[in-house]
Amino acid sequence: MMPSEVGAAVLAELLELACQCQNFGNIHTGRYGLGRIPKEWLVLNIECAAEPILTEGGEWEYQRFLEFYLWHDGRLFQGLIDRGLQSDNPEIREAAEDMLQLKSSWASTP
Repeated sequence: MMPSEVGAAVLAELLELACQCQNFGNIHTGRYGLGRIPKEWLVLNIECAAEPILTEGGEWEYQRFLEFYLWHDGRLFQGLIDRGLQSDNPEIREAAEDMLQLKSSWASTP
């Protein structure tokens, strides 16, 4: 219901909060705010907004996005896993491998 440029700015700010390591409370605040955005809109817009953070960030940011995507959209999660497995950065590859292993261990837990 808000103008697209305002929505994009809000999304970018919430993503920054959800990925900051300086204050764990920021992660919860950002994730809560992201969870309040209508899912259809979020899924359509999050990849574009996430790209600068993923490009400039490191393993920490990548892991936070994997966590968020895992709980919110399987297609986004799988796309980020695939991207991580092909990364030149060994820490990003390791994060993707670790998350896949964790996800499969959850799936096998009764």
